Amino acid sequence: MTYEAHPVDTLLRAAVVDPSPSYADVLKARQALDAAIAAESASPVLAPARPSWGPWWRRIATAGAAMAILVTVVAVTTLLAPEPVTALGELATIAEQRDAVIAGEGESAYSRSSEVSTVFIDGADIGLPERGPIAFQLPRERERWQAPDGTLYVRLEVGQPEFFDAEAAAAFAASGLARDFGIGEVDERQVTGETSLLDQRNWPTDAGDLLVAMRSWVSNEGNAVSETAAIVELAADLLRETGADPELRSAVLRALDELGLETAVDEGNGRTSVGIQYVDTEVVRLELQFDADANLVAERRIWVFDVPDLGVSAGTVIDQAEYSPVRTVRSIGAG
Repeated sequence: MTYEAHPVDTLLRAAVVDPSPSYADVLKARQALDAAIAAESASPVLAPARPSWGPWWRRIATAGAAMAILVTVVAVTTLLAPEPVTALGELATIAEQRDAVIAGEGESAYSRSSEVSTVFIDGADIGLPERGPIAFQLPRERERWQAPDGTLYVRLEVGQPEFFDAEAAAAFAASGLARDFGIGEVDERQVTGETSLLDQRNWPTDAGDLLVAMRSWVSNEGNAVSETAAIVELAADLLRETGADPELRSAVLRALDELGLETAVDEGNGRTSVGIQYVDTEVVRLELQFDADANLVAERRIWVFDVPDLGVSAGTVIDQAEYSPVRTVRSIGAG
């Protein structure tokens, strides 16, 4: 073996005053290296453990598989997790478990309601033309008996009006218009044929199908209010003192739940309220209240803002009603 110095090596060594090694120096160093290698091979040193991971691509593939498993577990867990139970959802479940109210031979389905409605008249009709429209509130008590053949008997008693100011109250009393509104009178009548929306079509009892039917119904009615508000009004019409069967009552509640309405539960009386705010000449808030048995038992419409022309302040309840749950009685006139 010979050793020849490269010209560049010679220049570098000269620059740092590093003399070139002799052939004997190189040979001696080579022999020392060979001896060290031989000694290392003869020693009983264990080989290092093989890393648990493979090439880079295998590590990436393993990590990707682990991530895929994690995503799958999360997705399956999400799919299997129960849907959160809403207040309306609970009521819908209760409604479908209730017995239908069915009047037998000689019986009637009975309900009673108390309501207060806001009535509007022209000020000129009571001698106050400069006032323009005038509002007052009129209370009514109503009883309903519905026979198995669908015939409806209604007894309506009209109470005394309440005005928002003394001037209008005095002018109304002097005008003689009280008799036009049946104030202080009792009216009894018999109604046949279609007595509720339940009679006008076969409403679906699947919540999704029912919501589609309700949207179609309100669109054909040409309501001035928003679609959602019109659907809430329609829901009230379907449930208000109608004795709707449990499946339909449940479907109506689930359809309302799909609308994302404001919902609140009063722990004191056990009532669940749903509300929506909409524009109908004035800004109105509509509230429906259901008891613990999923019966519609109250409605309220509230003016959200002041209406100075009518002397009505913000938060005034312009319409309200309380309903008793429908039940069977032995005869018409019984309550």
